[in-house]
Amino acid sequence: MERVLVGVDGSDASERAVDFAAQWAALKHVDLWLVSVSDHGSLSPVQIDALARGEHMDRQELLSALSVQLLERAKERAEELGAKTVHMELRTGDPAREIIEVAQEINGTMIIVGKRGCGTLAGLIVGSVSHKLVSLASVPVVVVP
Repeated sequence: MERVLVGVDGSDASERAVDFAAQWAALKHVDLWLVSVSDHGSLSPVQIDALARGEHMDRQELLSALSVQLLERAKERAEELGAKTVHMELRTGDPAREIIEVAQEINGTMIIVGKRGCGTLAGLIVGSVSHKLVSLASVPVVVVP
C-alpha cells in the first residue's frame, strides 16, 4: 500500500502541498499522512512566550496546541478534496529529520512539501526543510511551488 506524507506548517506553500497531496491520495486511493513538527519559526520567542502566558501554558504546550490546530485544519481540507484515509502525526525536533523518520516508520512511498515554509531561515530558492528532504530522504520528494 502506498503511503504519502505531507509536511504541514501553516505556510501558503504548505497549504498548496496539502492540496496536491490530498488530490494525489484521492486519485491513487492511498493513505495520506499529515506531519507537523513543532517548530513555529514564524513566531519570535517573545511572541511565543507572551502567547503561552496568555493561554496559561508553557512554551511546548502552546507549540503543540498550535501544531494540532494546523493538522486538524489540514485534515479537514484533505478530506474535502477527496482523501479517504488521513492520519495526523505531531513531532518535535528538526522538521526534515522528523519527516524522514515518520516516512521510515510507516514505510512511506513519497514525501510532499511546500517550496518554502514558515521557518525564519529559509533558503534562497527552496526552503531549508525541502532542500534537506531532497538531499536526505530515501523516497521521492515532491516540492510544490
